[in-house]
Amino acid sequence: MVSALNIDDSSCNWTYTNAGISGYNVAEYSAVVDSVVAGISSYQYYALINLGVNDMGSMPNETTWKANYQTIIDSVKTKWPSIKIYLAKPWGQGWDTEANTMAGWIDDLVTANAGVAYVGIDERGWLKTCVATCSYDGIHYTDPIGTNAAAGEWKTILGY
Repeated sequence: MVSALNIDDSSCNWTYTNAGISGYNVAEYSAVVDSVVAGISSYQYYALINLGVNDMGSMPNETTWKANYQTIIDSVKTKWPSIKIYLAKPWGQGWDTEANTMAGWIDDLVTANAGVAYVGIDERGWLKTCVATCSYDGIHYTDPIGTNAAAGEWKTILGY
């Protein structure tokens, strides 16, 4: 759920909690989000959520997908009422159409959660253009090049 900000930059005092669960799609994560969030004791100012690429191989129903994602947003907002939630627009190699569809769904969620949710990084741009060096399989970031590229994108989104 939370993208690691791997930034060696003295202007940012980053710490992070990685609450992601490898291989989970939005429906699977929405089913466990309350327990995941309950297990985080530190206060969170930002939630950087990057979900959806695991849904692209078999695109879900739009209404169901958005409802599941909304459950995730609601759980995070309930735990940390003043949090800013950023939703990444995922991309996976060979799934341009699915990524574009899902980007529209994310825009809808951001609009429906104005003042709480914001558009995060857009992998359809930076990841797609550096897939050969940033990703070993067209989906997952390769450390350190892809991780640092993603961190730089998040840093820009967050205004650092």
